[in-house]
Order: sequence, then C-alpha cells, then structure tokens
Amino acid sequence: MEATDYIPVEKWNLWYELFKSSGNGRLKCQPFIGKDEVLVNYSFTDMHCCNEFRAEYYRLTTQIKEVKRKVSFWKRIKLIIRG
Repeated sequence: MEATDYIPVEKWNLWYELFKSSGNGRLKCQPFIGKDEVLVNYSFTDMHCCNEFRAEYYRLTTQIKEVKRKVSFWKRIKLIIRG
C-alpha cells in the first residue's frame, strides 16, 4: 500500500519514530520539508500494518478535551441535604 501525507513540522519527529518502529514501512523518496508541513511518500508491505500505523499516529496526535458534567440546581441541593 502506497500513501502520501502532509505532516505538520512540529509532529514530524513523532511520525518518523512511529514509522521506524512499525518495521514494515519504507520511504519511497526523501521527505520534502517545507515551512509548515513535511511531504512524505511511503509504502507498507500489507494493509493491516499501514492501518495500525495510522491509527497509532492519530491516537497520539488527537487532543483530549475535558468536559465538565453539569449538575442541575436541584441535584446539588439533594447532594447537600444527603451529605
């Protein structure tokens, strides 16, 4: 499976370390490092390895959003009364 991706420059080292540790991928040509992004052309021997690599990269680069659970006014009163 062959793919081309644009990787943000600040995440380039993370992407490259994951790529090297995957073991089954190889770069088709030298990465082109631009001002904001790195253009990478690579291939994997099988589709399963490529999917695992992309899922791991996505998992590591996705920001975590903290969400506060809102408790209604009446539920807060109940909690205070119950102690």
